[in-house]
Amino acid sequence: MADPRKAQASVRLTFTNVTTSETARQAVTLQGPLPVPAKIKLDGYTLMRTGGSDGDVVTTVRLWDASSSGYNLYQNDHTLGANNDCAGVLGLGLPLDSADFSELNASLQNDTGTTQDYSLIVYFRTLVD
Repeated sequence: MADPRKAQASVRLTFTNVTTSETARQAVTLQGPLPVPAKIKLDGYTLMRTGGSDGDVVTTVRLWDASSSGYNLYQNDHTLGANNDCAGVLGLGLPLDSADFSELNASLQNDTGTTQDYSLIVYFRTLVD
């Protein structure tokens, strides 16, 4: 019988000099002592603006199933007004245990010509057997 306790893990990515062009995709990889889960879900993410000029910036977060081409698994826009502003989404429950799924990548893009820096923390929930 499966253990109903849920384990949570997170991965922090740093994006610098983000502009109106989509950034190169960064791999979201789990590291550390967590066991390989029987089932894993993308629970959500937190986006924090860490550098750049003040003023409203609409930032698009995209999650992909491949480092190039592939499918866009999730996309959302967030308006951040100043450095250290945060936005995010929790409770996505996007299952990542499909045989078709082999990797997760993230990219950012904003609506202004000025460069901005961000920290993106991606959260996972696992059901450990």
